[in-house]
Amino acid sequence: MKKILALSYAGLALTLASIALYFFWFVWNENIRDNPWMLVLSASIGTGLSAICAFWLWKQGKGVAGAFPTTLAMILLGGFLWYLYVFSYQIPKGENAIQVGEKAPPFQLMNTKGKPVTLRDLPNQWIVLVFYRGAW
Repeated sequence: MKKILALSYAGLALTLASIALYFFWFVWNENIRDNPWMLVLSASIGTGLSAICAFWLWKQGKGVAGAFPTTLAMILLGGFLWYLYVFSYQIPKGENAIQVGEKAPPFQLMNTKGKPVTLRDLPNQWIVLVFYRGAW
């Protein structure tokens, strides 16, 4: 029983370490911050390990022992997923945001050869402007 309980706490530790790693290291790395799948996977594996151990302990009649680490791991994983996929996408609308179908304001960008290009340089052409969340 002690080994199973230790595995349950190890699952909690893996979940906690994955979440802490995101906030203390990966959040500063733009490429990984915007695509945290490996941390979600490791936190899920930790929570799953803890849940499997809790189920095993419950089948042996000692379910209360494994309930704490499993419950805490599930709460942490749920909060982490909520932060990543709900809270992080609550970006306020920009005051001057362009709406779909609206004409784009004049601007100038560099082409692949390093020369400046404006919208006026591209008359009678369909232009697709793609705006995405960058590294800010």
